[in-house]
Amino acid sequence: TNNTVQDTFISGDRVYYATTGGLDVINLSTNLNIHNKTGNFKSIYILNNLVYLGNTSGVWIFNNNDTLGFNRSYTSTLPSTTVNDINCKTVGVNDYCLVSTNTGTAVINYTGNTISNSSLTTVMQTGMIGKDNNVYWANSTHLFKSNDINTMSVPQSFKNTIANTIGLWHFDNGNLSSNIAIGDTNVTFTNVGLN
Repeated sequence: TNNTVQDTFISGDRVYYATTGGLDVINLSTNLNIHNKTGNFKSIYILNNLVYLGNTSGVWIFNNNDTLGFNRSYTSTLPSTTVNDINCKTVGVNDYCLVSTNTGTAVINYTGNTISNSSLTTVMQTGMIGKDNNVYWANSTHLFKSNDINTMSVPQSFKNTIANTIGLWHFDNGNLSSNIAIGDTNVTFTNVGLN
């Protein structure tokens, strides 16, 4: 089978690989593959003992334990079931996940089991929840920012001259703490309120 790695996540002594063939979990201490779950997964994020996986059918959430037992899924309430990226964060007592899809972006409030969808309906490649709890996401021409994690209907837009944005990374160290790096380029948007 084709097991092209599409995303990775490290949690404790485990590395999680989202691949075209499924999810593989490797124990770094023993170098043993301790899980293999089938499915064409494109994105992965782990938060508070839950594994969030995205594929062409939506978001699938599993308990992060020895059996990776099914927890819940979001397959019909997202802007599109084709998930390109997942980024999660705990804000207050709620766990949120920003989901970038082929026809827009959504924020899942896992704790409250609710979803807020963006009013933008273009392909969104990637996104993140910033240190300021605002939501940042990108398509191939713009970087967008919401002013509230629960309200994404009227986002602020920053023109992005980089075509085909594929990733957002937030640097929490040194004097880069307010910068966002776009894709695999050396271009950053500075001072967009990530502090």
